[in-house]
Amino acid sequence: MSKKGDGTLAWLRDRNRQRVVGVLRERGRLSQAEIARVTGLSRTTVHSLVAELKGWAMVQEVDAVQPDARGGRPAIQLVLRDASQAVLGIDFGHSHVQVAIADMARNVRAERRCDLDVNHHAVEALDTSARLAAETLAESGFERSSLVGAGIGIPGPVDREHGTAGSATILPGW
Repeated sequence: MSKKGDGTLAWLRDRNRQRVVGVLRERGRLSQAEIARVTGLSRTTVHSLVAELKGWAMVQEVDAVQPDARGGRPAIQLVLRDASQAVLGIDFGHSHVQVAIADMARNVRAERRCDLDVNHHAVEALDTSARLAAETLAESGFERSSLVGAGIGIPGPVDREHGTAGSATILPGW
């Protein structure tokens, strides 16, 4: 998660949402109060973000494992929905393209790889990644609409200002 941003409320809300999802991913089932304690966010902010995540079917409520030690009704626990949504990852290595699909509980559900000279064949590498992504998605059992994000890794520098990848010696075909 990038700590740099444009400073807008939308950016801050997105960053806080990522914090909540990250804590649930790392620790499993937690109550909203526990999420607030761990993240340092206010209970009101956590409640609002959790409502949003529930609306997107990213989290679900589950029964508490054990009664609250202080007595009273146990707090409702939240978990990431591992079966409803997925993320796609594409790795462009120097000599391969690899694609994987994982559920929100970080379980890799399908993976494909193709050996290819990525350095000198950018168009072929991109076409291969699209084909592998479609095959991997079909194999994973997820629908395309279930994808909530994607990440791409390349073995070289990225010039964000110009929107280019590579250099004269790294990824020269890009």
